[in-house]
Amino acid sequence: MIEKKEQDDRPDRTTLPGMIWNASHILDQALDPKCKGIPRQLLEGCKGVAFISVVEAGFIFSGHAGTGVLLARRQDGSWSPPSALGLAGVGFGALFGAAIKDVIILLVDDEAINSFTAMNTIKLGGEVGVAVGPVGREMSGDYNISGKGAGQALSYTFSKGLFAGVGLEGAILRGRATDK
Repeated sequence: MIEKKEQDDRPDRTTLPGMIWNASHILDQALDPKCKGIPRQLLEGCKGVAFISVVEAGFIFSGHAGTGVLLARRQDGSWSPPSALGLAGVGFGALFGAAIKDVIILLVDDEAINSFTAMNTIKLGGEVGVAVGPVGREMSGDYNISGKGAGQALSYTFSKGLFAGVGLEGAILRGRATDK
């Protein structure tokens, strides 16, 4: 839970500083030893990582939109500066509710990085998850397709709200300009 003081100091989430602040908050949550999060070995071995905050709502059909940042591991093992991302998509299935989701996408190989860094990336995947109240978890495998290739990614989601379902989803992910 974000403390009141932290909320007052939080930059606007649509600006690059706000997306970076949110990515740091998501990573802290995922690596908290009290929380069943991401296995550290996966994070240490991945070629890139994206942090995206998403709002999703629907009944049978769902829609979702989000914003976040992407970091890629360089040849020397250091991380690139963050690049801003935007996401919009739809889903279909036995879905209902609304939730706010913080998603960590691990790009496991060079093909995943290449497909993710193209101008427009189409994300296809399945969705199985439940969010009830302040705590919800999902894990999924996704397939990203772009003009630069195709690659697999692993997604870990921390969600809040009331949303449940099983379905198929698709999204378009692209780099976005920020005003700050």
